[in-house]
Amino acid sequence: MENKKNDLSNKFHWVYLTGFFFILFLPLLNVPPWFSPPDWGKTILFRSVLSILIFIFLYTLLRGDLPVGKLYFLKKSKLFWTLIVFFILFFLATIFSADRLFSFWDSPGRAVGFLNLSFFIIFSLLAAILIKKSDWRKIFDFSIIIGVLVSIVALFQQFKIFSKIFIFFETRPPSTIGGPIFLGIYLLILSFLALSLGIKEKRLKRRAFYFTAFLLFLFVIILTGSRAAWAGLILGILYFFIFFPLKTIKLKIALASVLFFC
Repeated sequence: MENKKNDLSNKFHWVYLTGFFFILFLPLLNVPPWFSPPDWGKTILFRSVLSILIFIFLYTLLRGDLPVGKLYFLKKSKLFWTLIVFFILFFLATIFSADRLFSFWDSPGRAVGFLNLSFFIIFSLLAAILIKKSDWRKIFDFSIIIGVLVSIVALFQQFKIFSKIFIFFETRPPSTIGGPIFLGIYLLILSFLALSLGIKEKRLKRRAFYFTAFLLFLFVIILTGSRAAWAGLILGILYFFIFFPLKTIKLKIALASVLFFC
């Protein structure tokens, strides 16, 4: 009986991972007119896939096949309760909004609103509960690879490469994200992830991949001209430099030099 439960748990674990990987692949999807506006099309797919994962999670939870250790861990987490408080405040803001329907659904061009925010919160909680410690590196690597592909599309748009396939933009490329500001913020998050993994990685090839991805992300952020991304980059560099546990002064100086010249 115990072996059957373990087999079922492992089977659904791969279903969860497949769903998470598909969701992380969504930033690369933008095929007009199917995903126009891009945020709306991607959000529909995101909610559909996440709904399937939610039903599977509830099924395994009711069957007693899901370890509850992580559920107790979340109860003790300050981040978990901060997220819950944020959700409650957003819920109250929606109820007392001047336009409740718009606050709940939002517009297709933005695809935010209370409904989508609820799905984002559920997604983060499911990821914390279901993703094993050994799988987080796979998730991070896949996210960085998708970010690299998104950045390559932005370069194609900016420099008229494969112009018959990718639409050329004279000023700031949006890539597949839907806008240069959103692209800059998306790559900003991945930049520090790639940088931290590159510093911690001991294997030369993988370290070269992370640092190359980091420099590529910075270059595309420059092309987007997003002031929000630049503000986040400056503040992130200061925070990263102060709190990241670098082991030697030499490494600190090298990192500061790379960030300064970038």
